Amino acid sequence: MLSKTKKRADDFLTQLQESTGIDIHYIARSGGWTFFSFAINSLLSLIVVIIF
Repeated sequence: MLSKTKKRADDFLTQLQESTGIDIHYIARSGGWTFFSFAINSLLSLIVVIIF
């Protein structure tokens, strides 16, 4: 369940990256698992769950 949600979030990030030209995965990785990136990932996962 969680891995499926993460895949959807990754797909969503990829689409977002292609439409905005910003590599969000790179930003999140370079920031490590700080609270900021964790909060963004959680928020995106929540948004993806609501959308799908």
